[in-house]
Amino acid sequence: MRDDWRDVPLDFDWTREVVAEVARLHAAGEDEGLHDPSMHFAAFGLDLLERAGDAVLDERSEDALVADLLRSWLAEPPASPELVAEVRRDWRAAGDRVPTRDATRGYALFGLRLLALARDDA
Repeated sequence: MRDDWRDVPLDFDWTREVVAEVARLHAAGEDEGLHDPSMHFAAFGLDLLERAGDAVLDERSEDALVADLLRSWLAEPPASPELVAEVRRDWRAAGDRVPTRDATRGYALFGLRLLALARDDA
């Protein structure tokens, strides 16, 4: 687990143990064991960071990466790089407590925050 996930303001209290359990369940294909919304976000974050690898991405590449992963996670509303770019613009305008209208935008915002933290650490 990345310790700085606690800095992503979603009001989830991630601990190393919780994220380790999420990683174990998710890797085993036992996502039905993810009983809390924060666990689903953590699984999405782990998938996203795995796909990003060690690469430091530009914004367009990040938007495409987040949208691609979201399409495999959520059906509605459909994710696109343009939707993720819109979430990024809203985040810049409103700050960390930017409201999101739906789950796709919520996951996109979380993904963008994680990638920003990863980029800052690189």
